Amino acid sequence: MIIGFFGASETAWHGYPYQCANTNELAISWNDIVCKYFNAEQYNKAVLQGSTERTLHELKKCKKDLDVAVI
Repeated sequence: MIIGFFGASETAWHGYPYQCANTNELAISWNDIVCKYFNAEQYNKAVLQGSTERTLHELKKCKKDLDVAVI
């Protein structure tokens, strides 16, 4: 299964743990958790401060055979 993530900052954080501000615990992004839960490959084209136009452009030019796209 391949899950594609397209969008702005909310989906851009993936692939590495980060420190929670209020608890000082290490956490992974929600999209990493989703992919781990479904044992899926992650295809991520999200960018910080991305626009709707850029998101749709990235989705349109995607050549992967995605099972699910999260926008």
